[in-house]
Amino acid sequence: MAVQINIREQAIRQKGAGLHHTLGSGFALILFLAVFLVSAASCTTPLQWGTIPPSADDLDVQAWLSDISLLKNEIIKHPKLASDEVARQAFIQEIEALQHTMETADNLIGSPADTAIPGIQRSLAAVGDGHTRINASPSEIFPVAMRFFLDSCYAYEGADAPMEHWDLRIAAINQPQTEYLGLIVTRIGSFTTQEAIQQIAPYLSIESAVSKETEPYLYAHAVRSEIMESFMNPYLMRHLGMADEKGLALTVLREGAEEKLSVPLVSRQDNHWVRVLDSIPSIPFTRSHPEAHWWYDYIPEHSSSIYLRYDDCDQAAWPLLQEVLALLPDKGSQQTSLDHLIVDLRFNSGGNSMPGYRFAQALAKKQVSAEQGGVIILISGTTFSSAMQNAADIIKACGGKDQSTGTAILIGEPLIEPLRHYGEVKRFSLPASGLIIGRSSRLWTYDTSTGLFPPRKVLEPSAEHLVWPDFDDYQNGIDTVFEHALELIP
Repeated sequence: MAVQINIREQAIRQKGAGLHHTLGSGFALILFLAVFLVSAASCTTPLQWGTIPPSADDLDVQAWLSDISLLKNEIIKHPKLASDEVARQAFIQEIEALQHTMETADNLIGSPADTAIPGIQRSLAAVGDGHTRINASPSEIFPVAMRFFLDSCYAYEGADAPMEHWDLRIAAINQPQTEYLGLIVTRIGSFTTQEAIQQIAPYLSIESAVSKETEPYLYAHAVRSEIMESFMNPYLMRHLGMADEKGLALTVLREGAEEKLSVPLVSRQDNHWVRVLDSIPSIPFTRSHPEAHWWYDYIPEHSSSIYLRYDDCDQAAWPLLQEVLALLPDKGSQQTSLDHLIVDLRFNSGGNSMPGYRFAQALAKKQVSAEQGGVIILISGTTFSSAMQNAADIIKACGGKDQSTGTAILIGEPLIEPLRHYGEVKRFSLPASGLIIGRSSRLWTYDTSTGLFPPRKVLEPSAEHLVWPDFDDYQNGIDTVFEHALELIP
């Protein structure tokens, strides 16, 4: 099982493997020198997710054209583009359109960076691979985080909740503008929210398996999951005319009347977030350790059940996962102390898949994996990359096969990444701008690996266990998804 590196992480953790202690000292030294020389010669040390250098704003058109040409040559090496001619032509069309726009510089609005960076983003999105994207964040942002919540007046049946029935609300904002927390956003710039979504969608790196043409419902869900950081991106917002020198232009709904709001740029380091969640009456159980990347505890009022929160796929989590496993009775055991395990992967965007894979293998030997509903997995649109693989690993451990999840139950939202996907990201830097780019280097056939073949190619809860975010619960500190899981535990 190879390690899959998730490009959404703000930093990548690289852990070198030490030489096995049984190697002779002379052989070990030779091996060390060989590895060192190869690494030094080929620059194999991976880049980390970074920040767009402020100097990128000062680059002229020719510098950007040089970077774009190098980008084109590198992305063409993507394995998908070698086998998918439609994706190849889509990428070439976008990157050559960007080159033409830059060459006819009279049409540029703002600095060259305001055209080049969004153009690069759109070109990478054309590949149709969720991992291939810019791996650098703006040094200045519009400090407003917006989330979608299903319109409380809309009663949906089954899985399909049309985009027009979703409210975009301010979930966090810079401290001076906290009066706008929780308000519905009706316009971004001169666009209605729906128009703005349509304008931004082509710039989002979304898997082609959930395209608008083949899976419109999943595509809309993927857009809602991917778009949130776009609103903070000054390059993209200025490029699309949704922001100007004053800031990001929003129209919000306050007590039934529309009100204009301008969110000015701030340095990422100087931003002071205030969240809707900062004012909730009491901390819900699932948020009781906000600084921990992974933790577990017995569930209050359900003493025979354990909740495992796993937000980051990291080798350092393995000792804690072992602790959880040690508490679970083996198959055939007479112990009845623990009969349910809830694994929360909703906030995990990936990393090192190995700890979760090993956990799932060991879980297959535990009694909870044999009991219907003994293992409950919480997922969302941000369960991505290695976290998605680990969800599949756990389902397989619970007897899942083909379109069945076995004894395991999925609760929450559909995933937006198919089991068969490109990954194993390689990063490189564009020399003039310093922009860091990540592209996939291999195809993961995780459907074949696990024997799971869900109807729409992605893992998703059945209709009765599909739970969309509810704003009233959210602002009152009620974890709707977790509460639904508790209803299944006697």
